[in-house]
Order: sequence, then C-alpha cells, then structure tokens
Amino acid sequence: MSILERSKYPNVSFVKSTKDIFQALDKLSIQPRVKTTSQSTSAAKDLYTVWRSTSDSDYLFLYDKGPSATFDVAAEVWENKAPYQLNAWTGQQEAIAFKTHVLLHSDNIIHASYSPDTKDGISVVVADAQEASLTLSNGRTKRIPALKDSEKKKLLNVDIGKWNLTLESWVPGPDETKSTSAKKMLHLGTQTTLQPWSQIPVVQNASGVGTYTANFQLRIPSKDTITVLQFGPVLNTMRAWINGTQLQAIDIFDPQIDISSFLVSGSNLIRIEVASTLFNAVKARVDYVKTNGVGPAAPPLYTAMDWQQHGLVGPVIVKSLRRVDL
Repeated sequence: MSILERSKYPNVSFVKSTKDIFQALDKLSIQPRVKTTSQSTSAAKDLYTVWRSTSDSDYLFLYDKGPSATFDVAAEVWENKAPYQLNAWTGQQEAIAFKTHVLLHSDNIIHASYSPDTKDGISVVVADAQEASLTLSNGRTKRIPALKDSEKKKLLNVDIGKWNLTLESWVPGPDETKSTSAKKMLHLGTQTTLQPWSQIPVVQNASGVGTYTANFQLRIPSKDTITVLQFGPVLNTMRAWINGTQLQAIDIFDPQIDISSFLVSGSNLIRIEVASTLFNAVKARVDYVKTNGVGPAAPPLYTAMDWQQHGLVGPVIVKSLRRVDL
C-alpha cells in the first residue's frame, strides 16, 4: 500500500472515507453503467440498481426503497440492443421506449431486459377515449385521436357483482394440544357487496381460503382493444380463473391482467381464490389455542390489535383499453 501511496499514476486515488468514493470516481471519469435521476432530490438515493448479463441479454434490476416517485433511468448498452420490460410475476417481456419515465411503487421491484432490437412495431394502450399525444425518443410526436361516440359505446366497463362465496375456515382440530388443524367449509351464498370477512357477521374472526365465483355477460370486443380484469386491492394473496383456465400470477402492486384471449361471447365464469393469514383465527382463540401444549408467546400482540381485513374487497371490473399502433 505504501508503494501505491507514493505512486504518481493518474488513475490511482485514495479516499479518507466511504463518503468520498463517488467524488473520487467522478474525478477519475469513471461513470456508472446505470444512472438514475428524479425530480425529488432525495428519491434517487433510495433507488438501487443491479446489473446482470447472460450470453445474449443484459438485465437491469431496479429496487425502490423509498416512497413512490418518478425516475429517469439511463443505461449504457450495446448499440444494437433495445430495452424490454420483464414481468417478474409471469416472465412476459414487452418492448418499451428508449426514453421513458418509470414509476416505482415503494418496496416494489421492476425489471428491464435489453435484447436485440426487432422489427415489431410499437403500440400503446390508452385507458380512456380522449385525444392524446405521445413523444417518442427520437423527438417525434404521435397524435392519438379521440374516439367517436359510436366507438365509445363499444368499450367495456363491467363491474362484476353478486359473488358466491365459499370459505374454507381453518380452525383447531379436536385435540387442541396438538398442531393438527381442521378445515371447516362455510357456504355463505350470494354476496351482493364485496367486503372484508371481518365485516361479514358469520366469519368476522375466520382465517383460511375464500373462493368467489360469478358469471358475467360480454360481447367479444374489437381487435383494436384489449380487455383487462381489474381486481381492486389485494389484501393477502390471490389467484384467478376465467372459464376454467387459470390466469397468470397477479402482481399485488398492480392487480390487473389482460384476459382478452380467455373470453367467450355470452356468459363467462370467473373464479377467484384469496388466502388469509391465521391472525384472526388465533386472536379469536388466544385464551386457549395451543400448539403442542404451548399457547401464544405474546397474547397482547393479538388482543391489542383489531381484526385484520381479509378476502376480496373489489371492485372487480372488466374493462376495455384502446390499443393504438404507432
């Protein structure tokens, strides 16, 4: 080290503390492969980036530790590569613009995958019928026309109601000194309003798995739209089926899925399963529930807290989004 300290090489620099590392790297003209900026001066400090590479692709992982914010992300890649957004829940890859603002929800991870450019065109999805415009990375602005009144009527916006609910309630087994649980099926019938189990009189202290089923009528939408299923807030975990086909994994931070390919003209059957924690079931039995003869280690953690909200709370909506080719 002493030899290095006496060296006069311009690419050797010493710092007194870790706080000086970034300034020293900048002085040596060493730039990061990924740069992030934000209008919020403190937001970029909470955004972490990780770069991984394979033989044919590079992967950029972004993790936002702070509050929700909008970021500008610039990455240094080979000239013949284009960015794709990788859905970590499904593995699906979608092309994204070369310049884009990415909104990261707090404690959420988004992945961007860079692969060789393709000849596929670019299309955008528009959530309403209003006129809009889009500026591309090359500076050109594309105009998206508003829909005519006759076209607006073709857009779907169906709030699915009247759900049939069956709850698989997890309760202690016949021998409360053992860890074996029992499952009690509760057929709760038609629910005209979606609400947490804690607000349904019969199951306010239940824990387990709820199965919701419903039928809804649809006409097949036009080819220039996609049909998405919006689930509303996800309280714990959720999975869903349309006409007997299980849908892809549901992103709990953005709970909506493209279901265009699963729909039929006429009646469609939807089934949603939601699972809960065991908190409410333990809270209701905190005075006597035991596992191998031992009760809860800290009963006040249950008695001092209110009942947790579980179940499907909705609204669950089938909605059309415009797909516009650029």
